[in-house]
Amino acid sequence: MHSGLLLVVLATAVTASVAQYYCKEISWGTKEGQAIEEQTVYLSAAIRMWEVEIPMVPPCSQVYGVSSIVCDHDVAPDGHYKNQNHLIVNRKGDLLAQASAKATVYCDQ
Repeated sequence: MHSGLLLVVLATAVTASVAQYYCKEISWGTKEGQAIEEQTVYLSAAIRMWEVEIPMVPPCSQVYGVSSIVCDHDVAPDGHYKNQNHLIVNRKGDLLAQASAKATVYCDQ
């Protein structure tokens, strides 16, 4: 009975450690108005710099800001916005796995 419980605890610990990501929030403008989440963009392994295009949200009449959560498996990426539609992501880790970026646009509808 004790060995079965130990196996479940170890399996949970291994699963949690594999799924861990390191993330950073990168913002442009302000977080006011309606928050509209964009789809997650996955950045291929082996490429250090990415330019992510943030599409304009059709129902928005005025964009106040954009915030993105960028994540990587070993070290949180750096980045900045060139403007409200272009996020530059600089991956700082080993580039062995995918990274991701998820944007939220803040606007009037």
